[in-house]
Formats: sequence, structure tokens, C-alpha cells
Amino acid sequence: ANVMLWPYEEHFRVPPSPLSRCEVPCVFLPPSPNLLSSADAVLIHIPSLNETAPSLPRFTSQKSAKWVYYTQESEDNYPLQADPMFRHFFKLTMTHLLTSNVPITYADRPLRAGFSYDTPPPDKQRPLMTVSVIRNCNSHTNRTEYLRELARHTPIDHYGTCLNSRPPPAPPREWRRMYGEAKMRLLGTYHFCVAFENSRRQDYLTEKVFQALAAGCVPLYLGAPSARSLLPANSALFADDFKTPRDLALHMEELVASGGYWDMLAWKRRRKEVAKLEKLRRMGSD
Repeated sequence: ANVMLWPYEEHFRVPPSPLSRCEVPCVFLPPSPNLLSSADAVLIHIPSLNETAPSLPRFTSQKSAKWVYYTQESEDNYPLQADPMFRHFFKLTMTHLLTSNVPITYADRPLRAGFSYDTPPPDKQRPLMTVSVIRNCNSHTNRTEYLRELARHTPIDHYGTCLNSRPPPAPPREWRRMYGEAKMRLLGTYHFCVAFENSRRQDYLTEKVFQALAAGCVPLYLGAPSARSLLPANSALFADDFKTPRDLALHMEELVASGGYWDMLAWKRRRKEVAKLEKLRRMGSD
């Protein structure tokens, strides 16, 4: 099968051809309009399209390639994705939704830094502390306001550009790798990691929660309604379970003081719970 990514952008990593792990021999064509007629499938990367006048490929032959609706982003962030008239053009979907024809997840991100989900959690040398690495303060979940209030009741180190309070813990070039080892090792030194999504859409779980779990840090989660069923049992604290940020902070303090905190990392020793994440990892975009 000949596959093309449209529109092509420099930050995309076009896989080597042919792909050795595909059940069907698969070759990625160079991103050239002249080769569109040779494509069996064209992955249309929705976030890269112009929202007001999306430019879709035009075919010069009778060959009908399958347009694949491709995105890992939330509909809240790219309204074009929620337009039913626009979606009518596509035969297949490749999105964060697990009901897609080809679901893709962020669960493979920790592997890029050499971490696996059953990696034992590191000891916590610092006192109770929470870490946040968020670049964008804008969201559809009011996460910035929640974090400001939470910080009044428990210490939070902010390493991202949003609410920044700490300098990068590694050289800039290394720290900018959002899926890199420097970030993962930093997360593992904290008790809790902020994993607040910028959207509450179904199945929209980004790298934040998966990196926290692999690093051995308990995620503070706010986002997808389906997260409870997708993540290991008793592995995260859900902000929606607490009436106020203060209540969440008090519970965090109680967990660490009583030793119950380590029970929330015990899932790493349970094959069944690790398997839930491994199943999502196999749907990763890499």
C-alpha cells in the first residue's frame, strides 16, 4: 500500500519505507502533489489545514485514494474537526478516539525516553511536592485557575512556561525534548505530577498522564471521562472527585503521611494493570 501524509510539514517524521512491522507491505510516498495519483491512502493531518479554507488534495486520475481523517488533537482546539460537513469527505478515521477505524494514543511516549510502565518507582528524596510541566495556559478545563488555587494549599514546582516558577533542570536543548529522558527523570523525583488536559473530550489522554505513570509519579488528572476505565486501578487522583483544590491537597498530604501513597504505585507490579497500558501503547503513533 502506498501512503502519503498531507499536508507535509517539516516537524513530521516520515517513517522509513517499507515499514517492517506492518502486516500489509506499506510504503510512504514523498510528500509531492505529483505522486498523489499513486497513493492508496492519504493521511489528512487536520490540525495542519487552514481552518477557514482547508486545502484538500486533488487527484488527476480515476484512481480513488482513501482519505484518512488523521489527528490526535481535541475537537475543542481545532473546531474544523467537529464540522460534520467536512468529515463527510473521509472514508476512514485515525484519531485519539478508541472507536476510530485506526485509534492512535500518546501511550508510546515514555518509550522514547527508555522508560517502560513496569519500571519500579524511584525513592522520593524530597518532601511532599508536586510538579507541573505545562506550556499553554489556555485550556477548556480551567486548569490554570485550578492550579493557582491548589498551589495555595500544597507546594507545586512549575517548570513549563505556564505559571513558571522553576528554571529548566537540564540544558535547554535537552529540556525542549518534551518526550525526552530529562523530563521523565524529573517527574520521577516528585510524589505527584499534574496531568491536566486542555480538553475534556472522550479518550483524549495526552502524554502528561502516561509519562507520569511510567516515571513513577502519581498523576493528578483532569480531562477525559474515559480515563478511569483506561488507566490502572488506584493509579491516579482525579480532581473531579474532590469538592475543592484544598480537599485534593489535604488528601495528597494524608496519602504521603500514612504511607498510602505507595499503594498507588503498586499497580506497577501487577501484570494485569500494566497490560492495560501496554495495550494503549501498541496503538501509539510511532
